[in-house]
Amino acid sequence: MDSTIMTRIVLAEDHFVMRQKLKQLLASRGDVVVVGEAADGEEALRLTLELQPDVLLTDLSMPRLHGLELTLRLQAEHSAARVVIVSVTTEEPYVLAALRNGAQGYVGKDSCRQYLLPAIEAVQSGQQYLAPPLDPNLLVRYRESTDSAKVEKLVASE
Repeated sequence: MDSTIMTRIVLAEDHFVMRQKLKQLLASRGDVVVVGEAADGEEALRLTLELQPDVLLTDLSMPRLHGLELTLRLQAEHSAARVVIVSVTTEEPYVLAALRNGAQGYVGKDSCRQYLLPAIEAVQSGQQYLAPPLDPNLLVRYRESTDSAKVEKLVASE
């Protein structure tokens, strides 16, 4: 591992304890550095645009700006940051909406310890990543899907 090449991460998680656990997990890698932390979606958007990290790790259910909308706004701003959603919500409509809005990876919070670091590696190398137990066929369905109306309905229903 070349320690001079660091993956810069903005971590967006509204629950302090979970944010600390994610930071500890990320600190276990010598080539990953958290350059910013946000407790809400608006702050995550601002930090991502300002700091231009390689990866944004964000929850879906965030105050002030939902993770789906955050991901969409980053796309509109032409942010180069790769987005990995880290959420307790793993239902197919949310995963598909996140992918449609520009997320490259999705990891359930219950599988972070095992799959978060591989997700970061995958999206950094230009791949999409769905952590088990998510169905890998969702990527195929995402590529075939053009129904973006669900994205707005999902956010509005929260």
